[in-house]
Amino acid sequence: MDSETAQRGLLALRVGGLVAPEMTIARYLAELDDLAEEAEDRLLPGLRGGDLVHALLHVLGEQMGFQGNKDNYHDPGNGFLHLVIERRRGLPITLSLLYMAVARRMGIRLDGMGFPAHFMVRYQDESGSWLLDPFHRSVVQEADASSYLTGVFHQPVSLHAAVAEYTVSTRMLLLRLLNNLRNVYLSNNIFHQALAV
Repeated sequence: MDSETAQRGLLALRVGGLVAPEMTIARYLAELDDLAEEAEDRLLPGLRGGDLVHALLHVLGEQMGFQGNKDNYHDPGNGFLHLVIERRRGLPITLSLLYMAVARRMGIRLDGMGFPAHFMVRYQDESGSWLLDPFHRSVVQEADASSYLTGVFHQPVSLHAAVAEYTVSTRMLLLRLLNNLRNVYLSNNIFHQALAV
């Protein structure tokens, strides 16, 4: 678990190097370490289950300021983990990557969940399973995933498989991240950067 999640964060930072070759990955890995230390200091010890996921969302989202960039969703910078660390604004997938990277450093496993047109993370322990939406700062019961996504998009969203089937591999997560970036660059007519990713 640790090595796979660590690899995701590292690979996501390397994506930033495609358009910013001067970027120092070690600097942002150290910043993730610092963020995890700060978050752990803010969390009450011993939390589990729903208490933990609500507290994690409150600490990272409310207290530390990581949130969805709803005002400028199509800014290409939202798709790069290193810029999300700097700006504390991002897309669902990059905020989810940040949550996974920070939580891993705290000994908490979060899995990436690639739903139709939206990305979240899932936390599981012996008492249950919850979805966290860092972009909208929401915690969702797995059974409510379809109705939650319907509310987000204001149109019916049907999940055609069990929620667990939407868990993404490292490869699929990075492909989705790169596709998001490519689409944003194309929509902004920034063709040379679209080719770079």
